[in-house]
This record gives sequence, C-alpha cells and structure tokens, in this order.
Amino acid sequence: MKKERVTQDQFKKICERLIDGESLTRICKSDDFPHYRTVLRHINDSEKAHDDYRRARAFQAEVLRDEIVDIVDTTLLVFE
Repeated sequence: MKKERVTQDQFKKICERLIDGESLTRICKSDDFPHYRTVLRHINDSEKAHDDYRRARAFQAEVLRDEIVDIVDTTLLVFE
C-alpha cells in the first residue's frame, strides 16, 4: 500500500489554518506538516483535495477582505 503524502488530518488542519489567514509556506515550515511542494502535489493529484483547497482559499479571501475593511474603517474613524 502506498503511503499517503499528506494525511487527511494534516490536510484538514492546513485548510483550517489557510482560512485563518496563514500562508501555505508558513504552515508547512512547522514540523507537523510536509513540505509545501508535497502538499501542492497532493492537491494536484486529488480532486477532493483540490476542491477543499479551493474552498479554503475562497474563505481565506473573505476573511482577509473583512480584515482590510476593518482596517480602512478604523483608519477613517481616526481621521474624522
């Protein structure tokens, strides 16, 4: 049996941390995760992983957008 490049548990944690705004490269620098290239190969080889990754990145974009709006709103309030 072929060993998984990325376990389901690792990939779930990666997606959760992406949603929280972390970069894939930073996540993969910790000892608990495989190299980012390995994760990208896993995403490329698995349709489900690709869908989960795209969904996590879309949520990440929403979170980052909200953070940007909050920064802009706060800055505008300071200058009023």
